[in-house]
This record gives sequence, structure tokens and C-alpha cells, in this order.
Amino acid sequence: MRSSAYAASLTATLLLTSFACRSEGGVRRLTIEDAIETTRFMVADEHATSFAVSPDGKRYVAMLLRGNVARDGMEVEIVCGALASFEDAVPHSVAKLFSRALGGRVGLEGGLPS
Repeated sequence: MRSSAYAASLTATLLLTSFACRSEGGVRRLTIEDAIETTRFMVADEHATSFAVSPDGKRYVAMLLRGNVARDGMEVEIVCGALASFEDAVPHSVAKLFSRALGGRVGLEGGLPS
């Protein structure tokens, strides 16, 4: 399916070109904080699909995850774009969400059962 291959190529290109560890002095070593705060695609199914293509093959949507050390949590961003051309495929943010790193009190006294 052409649109799925196009979307896969696009997501890989966006990921590889968007993030580099650079400082004023040039390239620097990757830190633990850098690794946590690296934006990555949410894997959506058992086939390691990280994006969805609309039934008509004209649009895509992806969920991006990014750790936030300073706020002790996870940022989630949902992006979408068209698949007609590279210009149309530029991702547009649909929603930005934040959750604490430890979540709720699941499994703890007074929380949901584990």
C-alpha cells in the first residue's frame, strides 16, 4: 500500500532529522536526561506500527512521547498531516498532554488493585 510506505518513510525522516544533541561547543555526549527526553513514536500495535493512515489513504496520525525530567512526567503530542506530498505531510499538532511519571496510586493502599 503506497500511503503506508510513504507514511513510514515520512515518520522515519522526521524522527531522524528533528533531534540531535548539540551544544554551543558542537556535538556533546548523550546524557541520561537526553535519553529520557528524546522524542519517540508511540508503538501502536503488535506489528510495531507507530502511525495510522486514514481509510482513504489521504492523511496520517502519530503519537509522540517525550519524557520531561524537570516536571517528572511524560509529554504526549498527537500530530497529523496529509499524504499528498512532502509539503502537505508537515505534521500539525492536534493535542498536547502531560502525565506525571508515576501515574496514579495503582496498586497502593487506597488505589486500584494491581
